[in-house]
Amino acid sequence: MPSGRLLRETNPVPGEKPGFIPQHGDGNGGYVETSPSNPLPTNDAVLQSKIDELQTKIDTIQADIAVLKNLLNSYLGG
Repeated sequence: MPSGRLLRETNPVPGEKPGFIPQHGDGNGGYVETSPSNPLPTNDAVLQSKIDELQTKIDTIQADIAVLKNLLNSYLGG
């Protein structure tokens, strides 16, 4: 089957056009059948890298806040 074409039913109802089977892109321009043994992909590398970047920024901000709290407490004598 040519790359980039959706897969059709192999056993259609007689007299009917074959339908498309459940499938998803394989990342190489083709399609693979979606099934319990081959579920929809759930990982997005770009999204995960952005999430990791945001988590790093949050951690940095939280560390800065802790430093500022300690500094404020030392000025206030607490």
